[in-house]
Amino acid sequence: MTTKASGAKITGLLALTLEAQSALQVGDPVHIVGDYMCDKADGTLPVVGFVSVRNVGRGNVLTGGNPNAGFYPVANVPGDVTVEALGVMVLRLTASAAITAGHRVGITAAGAVIDAGNIATAIPAQTSVIGIALEPASGTGVTFDVLCGARA
Repeated sequence: MTTKASGAKITGLLALTLEAQSALQVGDPVHIVGDYMCDKADGTLPVVGFVSVRNVGRGNVLTGGNPNAGFYPVANVPGDVTVEALGVMVLRLTASAAITAGHRVGITAAGAVIDAGNIATAIPAQTSVIGIALEPASGTGVTFDVLCGARA
């Protein structure tokens, strides 16, 4: 979609469904904190995208009562959000070592798929960062998802 109006929304190419760990609002930048889990970006991890559908629902009646029963919108935490991703595709790769969800993923000169760290970590020499891990890999040979093309 295109627009000529200043401030109008232009949709992204890739939308991810992630589990939000706090109440998020449309437009909030998010980073990955676990296996397809996100939270509001705080500068410690690379941003994977921006919330386009927030995690809200109608308040339910729970045992013991709920002051939000019947009200809408009530934050659903944890709950699914739609994130317009800053990457171009999600690719399934095989790790050459343990990789932490939310960290940059790099390819070394030898072709190894490695954890290239968080924002405060220097990228290892002769490593090309290709994206951000959407889920962890516990060690060598484990397959995991990477948001490729994300600015890491």
